[in-house]
Amino acid sequence: MKLRRELLRSAAGWNSRRLALKRARSAPAPAPFVVGATRSGTTLLRLMLDAHPQIAIPSETHFIPELIAAREKHGTSPEQMLELLTSHRRWGDFGIDAE
Repeated sequence: MKLRRELLRSAAGWNSRRLALKRARSAPAPAPFVVGATRSGTTLLRLMLDAHPQIAIPSETHFIPELIAAREKHGTSPEQMLELLTSHRRWGDFGIDAE
């Protein structure tokens, strides 16, 4: 009886780990988004993250305040916000196609 419980417990743990691995493989890669106050070490953090071969972090873009101002002034829709973001002069720094 004890052996059966141990086997069932092990199988349940194995199945949950297997399911977690399967989900992790099919999930999109996380996209780090670094924000911080002036002189708080965000540039150092960006440089450290950018040193990783699988992560590319562009220099500071400062477009978030502009997006917030546009949203507050014009009440833009999510589609308009995306258009503002992808047409921003610093969007090319990300190396991501706007489409």
